[in-house]
Formats: sequence, structure tokens, C-alpha cells
Amino acid sequence: MKYKKGDLVKVIELKDGDSYWGVELNETYKVISVCDYCVEIDAGKGDRWMFYSQIKKVKKKKSKKDLRIEELENQVKQMKYRMLLKN
Repeated sequence: MKYKKGDLVKVIELKDGDSYWGVELNETYKVISVCDYCVEIDAGKGDRWMFYSQIKKVKKKKSKKDLRIEELENQVKQMKYRMLLKN
């Protein structure tokens, strides 16, 4: 499936009645549930079902913890590489 619960999506197209539910164009919302052709988002005034063609997945920013873990993993790789060169 393209989307899953907890993903962040950006609205790229509005249909009839979407603005009534608090959905705004080019805003980012959290996915609550997923159906065959629709995604339910937390829209402010209530939950709103949106078609896949109306939304686009947004990449999450990495937290400081994730960045630190990546940095440590890179350091370990460098150490392994240096140890292989010495042998």
C-alpha cells in the first residue's frame, strides 16, 4: 500500500466540501486510516476521507536521535574499514 496509518500527507487537490471540513490546499495532515481508494486524514473540524489523487506523501524530518544514530553507524563503518586496511 502506498500510505499507512501515521504517515504525513500534503493535500494537492480539493474536491467539493473539503474546505467545509477544514481541509486546506498545500497543508500537511496525518493519516488516520486507509481504505482501498481513500485515506482518512485528521482535518481539524473532523476526520475527512480523501482520494489518493488528492494527496501526496511527505517525507518526515529526521529527529536528532535518528541523526545521531546514523552518525554513530557511519563511525563504526569507518573504523571497520580502517581495521581492514591495517590487516
